[in-house]
Amino acid sequence: MLLAAIRNKGAQSDKIVLEHADTLRSRNNVRELVGHVKVTRAGTTIRAEQAIYAPDLGMVTLTGSVYLTDPERTMRAESVEYDERSGNFDAQGSVDINARDSIRIRCKSAHFTDFNRTAELFDDVIIDIFRDTSRITGDYGQFRTNDSSGWVEGNAKYVRPERGDDGNDTLLITSDRLSFSRKDNSATFNGDVKLTRGDILAVSDSLFYMPDSNQTRLKGAPLIWRGADELTGDLIDLKYDKRELRVIEVLGNGVALSPAYEGDKRRNRLAGRKLTLEVLDDSSRVVLAKGDAEGWYYVFDSKNGYQGVNIAGAELIQLDILGKKTTKILLEGQTSGAFYPPGQEPPNVNDVDGKKMDGIGWGEL
Repeated sequence: MLLAAIRNKGAQSDKIVLEHADTLRSRNNVRELVGHVKVTRAGTTIRAEQAIYAPDLGMVTLTGSVYLTDPERTMRAESVEYDERSGNFDAQGSVDINARDSIRIRCKSAHFTDFNRTAELFDDVIIDIFRDTSRITGDYGQFRTNDSSGWVEGNAKYVRPERGDDGNDTLLITSDRLSFSRKDNSATFNGDVKLTRGDILAVSDSLFYMPDSNQTRLKGAPLIWRGADELTGDLIDLKYDKRELRVIEVLGNGVALSPAYEGDKRRNRLAGRKLTLEVLDDSSRVVLAKGDAEGWYYVFDSKNGYQGVNIAGAELIQLDILGKKTTKILLEGQTSGAFYPPGQEPPNVNDVDGKKMDGIGWGEL
């Protein structure tokens, strides 16, 4: 039956209006609606299979295939408890929200505060961003409708698959907390950050990422492996061109380790105030140290025999590397150095083992 008899045409905009139900029962000013229920409040419409409305409390509880729409979102859930006085509501069971046709949010339960247009998200949170097909997951979080921003905590994870490939270059970032903003399409990760993508593995205390500009910055004890190369320093920037990594830039106390020779465990080492690793192709790269640069690099003869180590200092040191072999060495500005044959190297020169992460050592990726 249509509920023309109980609809309050003169009701204020913050009052719930009972639009329709197949059956209506009333007891002690509590109304039970069953079948094709439709209620509205201001610009919000909610449909369900059944509902209990208590006008004195200003509360309506809807159950069974609940579907809510307003100008900013649509939402499905198994049940919703709606407060007509505040506009706040709680949703339970397979909550599924589409916000402004740009973000889809799923979780087991959610609490919505109308005043600041904020949703608290609980249990198995999944946020899909349509613009770049990325996905954010976590144990719980928050989403603010006004500026399309939010955060997740507890096993926070960001995944951005590459289109048209086998998934080997999919970007995966995990952290303790992940904050994101759709306004500038950025994400910030804090606490136990780990990034993987193709042959890249990086760890840090925090990470800032902007997908549109392919800008990635790691801070707080950052450490990055690219294949057999290892770099660390105060701050690390990853620079991409068409989603291909082209430059790794280390600012402050930079150290780079790279293979000395195929099959040999020793590593060439460069250090300086600024380090740059430029990727030329899959096997070729240039490693450049600037500002109080120092390094040691190992010498092998044509028969792969170890000849000794050069230890040098300069304003600039550059190594051109092909595979696991250094093909060119360049020093500029206030150069100094010495060559040490086997058995006469300074202490610890042959002990450059690199750092380890989760049992993965340098050169083992």
